Amino acid sequence: MKKIIGIVIGIGLIAGPVVVATPASAANMTCVQLKDSKVKELSKKNKAKKKSCQQRANNPRSWKAPKGFKQPKGWAVFNGGATFKPCSTVKWHYDSEGSPENNSLLIQTIRESFDLISERTGLKFVEKKKKVKKSENRINLDWNWERKGNTSALASGGGYGYNSGDGEVTFNPINDNIFPQWNDGIAGFDAIRASDGTVVFIGNGWTVVHEVLHAMGFGHVDDPSSIMYPSTGAVEFSEGDIAGMNKMYLSHPCNIK
Repeated sequence: MKKIIGIVIGIGLIAGPVVVATPASAANMTCVQLKDSKVKELSKKNKAKKKSCQQRANNPRSWKAPKGFKQPKGWAVFNGGATFKPCSTVKWHYDSEGSPENNSLLIQTIRESFDLISERTGLKFVEKKKKVKKSENRINLDWNWERKGNTSALASGGGYGYNSGDGEVTFNPINDNIFPQWNDGIAGFDAIRASDGTVVFIGNGWTVVHEVLHAMGFGHVDDPSSIMYPSTGAVEFSEGDIAGMNKMYLSHPCNIK
């Protein structure tokens, strides 16, 4: 059964990411660290672990919340786990039919949104000229808002569940003078400020990122500094956003030789 999450974008807090790296001992090396290690330098235990990592890399599995999983603060899982397998290629298509006027820059914003997410997840996103078929890893984006039955949100994103390889994003074509979310004037990822410095709008790229992350298996959080806050005004990934993308996608092994 398909599940979709809708959002309304407002103004919130802005916070930058904090990333702290700590070295691992030989006894608890991760698959990612083992990938770049020479076998002769490893203990017998880690040689076996590297072999296991190689086997997992040849048949990667989507991350799934284990039984008894306690959700860390700062990010949330939606639909039980990751929509896509780690290191996989996801095809996407944007259908502009039904879009409001003055939003010709949105397609470039969508491309940049996928680039931002790719850097943090290790997924490869490929743009397609036609709607992607269900048999392939896909995220289709369109303006078919009538099927949502909800006129209050700016957009809706979601997936067909853990390991389904199938997600979608739908935009609400409302685009008036009161709330011109899709106008080219606020395309991109920067904050739009009044003459006194007050944030009036955020670039609509973060709305796109928010919805694509829903399609990938991420839920809402109660941290206003997060891109996944329901009415976010953040213009950077928070520490929690980064931790979630790392846990569900980037930290998994792939292409180990």
